[in-house]
Amino acid sequence: MKKLMKSISIILVMGIILLMGGCDKKTDTNTRKTLLTQGLELVELIEEMANSDTYITIFSGNPKIAEKLKDVQDGDYTKTKAIYSIDFNSNSFESIIGILSGIANFDNLSDDLKNVIKSKLKSSFATQINSLSGAEALAASAICIATKTFVCEEMKEDTIYLYTYEDALPVVVTFIKGEDETVLANATFLFLDKALFDNQEAIEKFFKEFSHQIVIKEVER
Repeated sequence: MKKLMKSISIILVMGIILLMGGCDKKTDTNTRKTLLTQGLELVELIEEMANSDTYITIFSGNPKIAEKLKDVQDGDYTKTKAIYSIDFNSNSFESIIGILSGIANFDNLSDDLKNVIKSKLKSSFATQINSLSGAEALAASAICIATKTFVCEEMKEDTIYLYTYEDALPVVVTFIKGEDETVLANATFLFLDKALFDNQEAIEKFFKEFSHQIVIKEVER
């Protein structure tokens, strides 16, 4: 009888543990961070990088790069002004690649290789844009890149967000979709004139220099 009661007790305890595990899993799903929040956390991290003398010394002893990072240090990243999604189809992205690399024809590449190239270039999208501002801007952006991997069931395709601020350089965060609903995100500053990203009209004008097929939309919060 005692053995039977002990067995029943063990079964009940295991059942309670399983139920608790199920509840935890459900709470996990309900409290999962949005893409916007994931991006904001990366913005906080790269801002900390740019404001840390120790970090800058470790990754660059170049005083010109340290001087360039003052553009970030002087900015206020406590509150976003607006956040925009940058959407482009295959043709518009190939147009951007062509402008940045000088390669105009991709017909000799397989679709698989094209997709690899596009994913890699989307990940380094901000770096490619920063290259237009010269070597120092490119180097400054390169040492202030933060990445993270997380699970997001809702994201169906690669996404690029542009975080803008009233008195600070904008930040680009790219979200690259991987296998099993994983997402690789990376963030970096855009070392260009803030006026180029002052509002949606200005942003559209800037990107139309690359392609007229790029669509800029403000993200609801």
